[in-house]
Formats: sequence, structure tokens, C-alpha cells
Amino acid sequence: MDNNFTPITPESESAAAVASEEATIYTPPVIVRDEPETTAEAPVSSEKPVNPTSVPEKRSLDFAKIFASPLYRAICVLITVLFAFTFIGRGEWLFPLLFMIAAWITYGKAKKNESPVSGVRFTKGILTAQYVLLYVLGGILILFGAGLVALHFTTGFTFKEIIDETVNAFELYKIDNIPFVGNALSDIIKYVNEAYQMLVNDFASVGVSESALHSIMFISISMCLALVGAIVLLFNVLCTRALVVFSDSVCKSADDPNAEIIKAKAVKNWLMVVGIITAIFILWNFWSLFTLGVTAAAMICGSVFVKNNFAKEK
Repeated sequence: MDNNFTPITPESESAAAVASEEATIYTPPVIVRDEPETTAEAPVSSEKPVNPTSVPEKRSLDFAKIFASPLYRAICVLITVLFAFTFIGRGEWLFPLLFMIAAWITYGKAKKNESPVSGVRFTKGILTAQYVLLYVLGGILILFGAGLVALHFTTGFTFKEIIDETVNAFELYKIDNIPFVGNALSDIIKYVNEAYQMLVNDFASVGVSESALHSIMFISISMCLALVGAIVLLFNVLCTRALVVFSDSVCKSADDPNAEIIKAKAVKNWLMVVGIITAIFILWNFWSLFTLGVTAAAMICGSVFVKNNFAKEK
């Protein structure tokens, strides 16, 4: 019999019962097969789980070994020689003396295998004082230069009047009779007066009027003073501030190994640049050969010292 069985409408109840039995017999059963469940197994990793909160411990620097090195000892010797030259030649002794004392304190502590942080803190204090003084000096130069320019445009004041008034004051108050300093000051004023007048005469010989030349020289020198003040401030912000921040971070790193040493690369670069520029100045100022040469050598050695020991940390 055909599986597609279509029931016929029965004419009686008995025919309906027979039709129901035949439909039950010949209707093919529907068999539902259970498919085996396939579950993808997660690959087993052979790597150990990583703890996101774990941070590798920072390597602690041996500051005693660093500041007891031969290179730092050479820097101490150069600073000492620089102090001797500046004190004998120009009478500038305060900051060279302080830097020399701080350097030898640091080296002495390190040589005894002790923490040299006290010497580094002393150096940081000197740098901070220098940082503040350079701000004051730069500001004074800018204000003084701008004030001279304003004074000239409002009153017509020039260096000619300043020199003349100074010479008259020396003659009136007999300043040259003051022991020790009187003759020296008189000679300086006379030299400045003669040099200024010679310069005026040289420019006047080419057709520039003397009055215009006095104004040009006054304004030029005043603007140069303001420009020097701006350069001092810029150098202070870029270089001296980096030295202060670097020395402060070295002190903190000596107390806490996890504290980062910052501005090391900036200090290394600035010391090298200043050292090279100082060495170039020897060509223009041969009489300061030893002072400039020792200063340049100390700066360059300091740059190498920072590069070898600190610049690679950050």
C-alpha cells in the first residue's frame, strides 16, 4: 500500500474505526535521531598566568661606587683647579668654593663606602641658590635695558652725559685721593672716557653726526643689556632648572630605589653643549685660556659622568 495514505470520509461509524486503524498502521513513524553533542575543548596553555599587578622591581644603583669612580675624582680635581684660577685671577670665589666643597664631600663619603647623598644635597642647594640668583640677574638686566631706552626717548639722555657727570664727580670730590681704590677707579673712568670718545670720532669720520651717534650707541647698548637678560632667563629655565631637578631626583633615588632619576639626558646634553661653547670662547679670549679650558673640561667630564651612570636609567 502507498505510504501517502489519504483517508476517505467514512459513511458509518464502523467504517471510521477501520479507517483510523489503517491510518495508524500505515502512517510511517517519525524517528528523531539524537546527534552526539560536540563541545570544543579550550586549548590548554603552557604559559603561566600573568599577574597584572606585578611590577618588576627597579634595580638599585650603587651610589657609593658611582661617586667614588676615577671620573668623578677627576671632576673634583678640575673644580678645585677652577676655584684656584678664578680666585687668584678674578676674585670670584664664592660659587667655585661651594661647588668644590660639595664635590669633595660627595667623593669622600663614597670613598668610605658610605651614602654620598649629603654631598649631593649640598650640591642641589648650591644649584637652587644659583637658579634663583640668575632669575634676579636676568630680570634686572631686562628692566635696566628697557629703562635706559625709555629714559633716552623721554629725556634724550646718553652715555656722554653719564661719563661727563662721573668725571666731574671724581674731580669735585677728589675720589682719586681715596687710598687703594681711588687711583684704580680714576684710571678706569679715564680709560672708558677715552675709548668712548675714540669710538665716536671714528664713526663721525665717515659722515655720521655726533649727536645721532650718541643716541645710536645708547639705544644699542641698552637693548643689548635687555637681550643679555633674556638669554640669561632662557638659559636658567632650560639648563639650570634641569640641573636642579636632576640633583633632587638623585637624592630621592638614593633614599628610595623605586624613585626615578629624571632630566639625566637633558643634563648630559646641556653640560656637553656648554663645555663645547666654553672651549670655543678660548679663541676670542686667549688670556683666560686656563680658566676657560678647565671649565670646559669639567663640563665635558660631567656630561660623560652623567651619561655613563644616570642617562640610561630614563
